[in-house]
Amino acid sequence: MTEQQSKFMQAAQLWAAAAWSDGVISDEERVGMVVIIKLAELDEEDKAMAMGWLENKVDLDDLNIAGTPVEDRAKIYTSALRVVMLDNTLAETEKAFLGRLRDALDIDEATAAELRKNL
Repeated sequence: MTEQQSKFMQAAQLWAAAAWSDGVISDEERVGMVVIIKLAELDEEDKAMAMGWLENKVDLDDLNIAGTPVEDRAKIYTSALRVVMLDNTLAETEKAFLGRLRDALDIDEATAAELRKNL
């Protein structure tokens, strides 16, 4: 697996965790994720693994985000925010997920607020 494919898989797992953060994956979240996964330059085994994250709940604790480069942290947070907003609803559990993600990525609240505002 190339580095780019590995980064995509990590991102897809994060997106799935964000989508699952309210306990269900909405139709909008599922459709968006399926399109992205199908278009990704991955082998069939990796695509199947990524599709599995839409069927079996993924949690923030399942992700390996320790050591994420500083320059990638805002992009990661923003991508998770976009996923939870695909259904135009931000549930309390999704807010909690974003807070945990923000803490895990060591993003301060002011920066997170600015990222949310710029969506």
